[in-house]
Amino acid sequence: GMIRDLRDPARMYNYGQTTMTEVAALQPKAPWLIAEGQMEGHEAAWRDANRKPIVALPYKPVTDANGQTMPPPMRQPPMAPAPGLAQWIQGAQSDFMAVAGMPHDPGQDAKGEVVSGLAIKRRQGLSDISHFDFADNLTRSLKHVGTIISDLIPHFYDTQRIQRIIGDDGAADTTTINEKVRDPMTQAITRVKNDMTAGLYDTVVDTGPGYQTKREEAADAMLQLLATPLGEMTAKVAGDVVVRSLDFPDADTIADRMAAMIPGAQIDKDSDIPPKAQMMIKGLQQQLQQMQQSHLALELELKTKHGLEQMRQQAETARLVMKEKAETERTQMELATKREDTHLRATTAAHDTHVRAITAHDVAEIGAAAGIMKSHVDGEYTRRQAEMAARNAESAEKRPI
Repeated sequence: GMIRDLRDPARMYNYGQTTMTEVAALQPKAPWLIAEGQMEGHEAAWRDANRKPIVALPYKPVTDANGQTMPPPMRQPPMAPAPGLAQWIQGAQSDFMAVAGMPHDPGQDAKGEVVSGLAIKRRQGLSDISHFDFADNLTRSLKHVGTIISDLIPHFYDTQRIQRIIGDDGAADTTTINEKVRDPMTQAITRVKNDMTAGLYDTVVDTGPGYQTKREEAADAMLQLLATPLGEMTAKVAGDVVVRSLDFPDADTIADRMAAMIPGAQIDKDSDIPPKAQMMIKGLQQQLQQMQQSHLALELELKTKHGLEQMRQQAETARLVMKEKAETERTQMELATKREDTHLRATTAAHDTHVRAITAHDVAEIGAAAGIMKSHVDGEYTRRQAEMAARNAESAEKRPI
């Protein structure tokens, strides 16, 4: 029904644009008014007037039947578009948008005009409401295709295989369908996991913004939540989810590293154990790990204390041994010193006796030599005194009386 109502406004709009095109096409590119014969001899210049930058256009003066010189060529102004035709086209466009349910195009606001985001969303909402039947018909067709595929899947996927599945975020994953679970003791098949041949399946089609838009909206909501009193709690239990929703490089890498420290992020969705039980197991594992660390710390402390005590006892034993050894060496040194002192005293006494004997002998020799020298000196003195007395006597005899 909507397409049928749009046909007449579309015809009017197309007719107006076609008429505007014809009027513009019929206008000459160079509307020159020229008398016959004025281009004679200058045809090439006038022919290139619209293709080359010619400084001046020469012409040939001509006269009329009365001999009057005709005026030079005159350029006529181009014909302006018909205002009524442009207004008509604009009205046809407005009628088309009104019938389509788009009374105002959000992108056609005047430059510099401030339009709030809420107003733009409301305008988009009016447009969506007016032609929702397009999306509704598409949803019906997708649901019908999904119903047909759901009916065919059990006939084609009836054996155990690994199937590639693409999630809402576009990320691919693999899962095993029609998996036969066996008893570990008897190896008998107890059940079939992800059985595609059993049960009834239906198709649900959800229309709306794409996942990218949802992701950005979720990220904005989460960041606003972090600014509230619940932000600290959210960061502790779901920090990896917040980071993973952000659209920047390596966001998944950061989220994976944060998930390694959050127990709730380590839940296996494909496990048969309920998530609550998995959380309890993770908590008990953490407690056990903490107890093991405490036990290791106590063992290390005990080993350290025992080692220190052994080191202290060994040091004390070493000190006693060194003390006894020092005492023994000191006693031996004292005995050796006494023996050396006795020997030294005996040697010293003998040496002193020998020295005294040598000294006495030397003194005797020196005394004897001194006596001999004195005897010689005394004899020499007596001889000189005798000679002097003889000379004095001779002198007395020679003097006259």
